Amino acid sequence: MFSFFHIQIVHAASTILQALPNLSTAAQPTGVKNAYNIFIVIGLLVKGILLITGIIFLILMVYAGFTWMTAGGEEEKVISARKTIISSLIGVLIIVGAYSLASLAQKLISG
Repeated sequence: MFSFFHIQIVHAASTILQALPNLSTAAQPTGVKNAYNIFIVIGLLVKGILLITGIIFLILMVYAGFTWMTAGGEEEKVISARKTIISSLIGVLIIVGAYSLASLAQKLISG
């Protein structure tokens, strides 16, 4: 009864770079070509940089909100916090636009 079960040990790769050779081997019978080229790598780097700037936006928004809430009626702190929030919102709009363009370019290039 147990002769029908073939148990195979599988080890997961810890990074995508370790998994690429095995993924290429697995994809060969399907006819899928290796789609990693310089444009894909640049697109992934841009996405990573944009992710980091998004995190910075979140930190700036929390800081500005905290500054505004603890201003205690001081007009200078409120104006400073408001400027930080407006600048952060403009920055995040630029980030979202750049991320959208990078995603579109990556999808167009990769097919």
